[in-house]
Amino acid sequence: GYSFALTANPSGASTALVLFTANADPQGPSSGTRHFFVDQTGVIRYNQAAPATVTDNALQ
Repeated sequence: GYSFALTANPSGASTALVLFTANADPQGPSSGTRHFFVDQTGVIRYNQAAPATVTDNALQ
């Protein structure tokens, strides 16, 4: 299984845009090996060794 973490913040603009990030990290070696990240852009990113961030490779 995976552990999920979500953060959300208002953009500060006059619109209802919300800035967010979400991470999914494997709970153990038998549940998966990749860590995932997504933000309001909708681009899913991954990292093989550590929690993924906005600078990691996009999932293709």
